[in-house]
Amino acid sequence: MTTTSKTLQLLQAWVQSAPKRTEKVVKLLADSGIDAEELEKELALKIAKPEPASATIPTFDPAIKRPCSPMLAERLRFAGSIGDANEKWPGLKDMQKAMATKRLQGAIKSLRDDWENSAPARFAPGQLGLFGYSMDEDTDLTLLVWETDDAAEPKLVRYFGQSERVFKHLDAFLKWANT
Repeated sequence: MTTTSKTLQLLQAWVQSAPKRTEKVVKLLADSGIDAEELEKELALKIAKPEPASATIPTFDPAIKRPCSPMLAERLRFAGSIGDANEKWPGLKDMQKAMATKRLQGAIKSLRDDWENSAPARFAPGQLGLFGYSMDEDTDLTLLVWETDDAAEPKLVRYFGQSERVFKHLDAFLKWANT
């Protein structure tokens, strides 16, 4: 099995598990009196059509682009932007736009200045890209990290609340997301 087909299988499994994730959240929130039908509509998985392929991925340094790795290429062939509840995995056209926002620039600055050994504190902006972010929590985001120029796949580093989780590559992240 090739890496890309494994990535595609993991992405498909993640999409197929969306109704279960939504059902869990709806059950929790419906007990508090929130309309279940409205919740399901809000939490529905939103998947944009794939965008034209690109050989590069933007970074937090607008002058530097990184080669598109096989796993990231598979992810981008699968879909453009993906919205799952309050989390967004931007497509290529939305990545650079999102990274330039004051909100995400502030989150990166906060991690760099206030979180010792965080990815933004350890790596230059040209070694960091954006995989995903929360639509309503400024510092909840998942970064792509190219530790070296010749890295075959970037690591993914997820910040959620006061926790940091590091994944060897996209497939490892998707395995975790499917649990």
